[in-house]
Amino acid sequence: MTTIPDAVSARALGAHLGIAERTVRDLTSRGVLTRHKGGYAFGPTVRSYINHKTGAAAADGRQVRQRLLAARARKLEIDIAEREGQLMETELVLATINLLIGPIQSELFSVPPRVSNDLEVRRRCEDEIRLVLDGLADRCTTASETIKRGGDPYAVMFGDDQEENDDDGNGNENRTIPAGGATAPPNGS
Repeated sequence: MTTIPDAVSARALGAHLGIAERTVRDLTSRGVLTRHKGGYAFGPTVRSYINHKTGAAAADGRQVRQRLLAARARKLEIDIAEREGQLMETELVLATINLLIGPIQSELFSVPPRVSNDLEVRRRCEDEIRLVLDGLADRCTTASETIKRGGDPYAVMFGDDQEENDDDGNGNENRTIPAGGATAPPNGS
C-alpha cells in the first residue's frame, strides 16, 4: 500500500498532477494552490487543483452556451426579417437591379440618335450619359460599402452637405444635394 505524504515539494506535486513544476509555482502565485512551511499539503492541494480545472471547464462551457444562444437568436432575427420582406438575398437584389438598370441604360443611349443627326452632338450626349451612369455606379458602390459596415447610406450620401429641403405641399420633404442633383427619400423613409 502506498502512503500519501502530508506535504510535498512543487516538483513532486507537479509529477503527481502531470504538470510542470513551473505551472505549480504559477498556480501558487495566482492563489489557486497554497504552499505551507513544509511544502504543499497533498490532499487539499490536489482538491484545489481539481476544483480549479473543473471550474474553468464549467466557465468555458457557459461561454460556449452563451455564444450558441446568441448565434441562434441572430439566425432567428434573420429568418424573421426575411419572412417579413425586410431582408433579401444578395443575388435576388442584384438581379432586380440589373433588370431595372439595363433597360434604363439602353433607353438613355437611344436618345442621342433621336435628338440629332450630328455625330459630335451625339458623342457629347453619350459622354454626358456615361458621366451620369458612372456617378450612379459610384453612389451605389458607396451605399453598398456603407451598408456592409453597418452604416446608413443616406447619412453618407445625403448628410450634412444638403443645400435645400423642399416641401411639395403634401407633407413630403425632398432632400437634395448639390453634386449631381440626386434626391434622397423623405425623412422617415
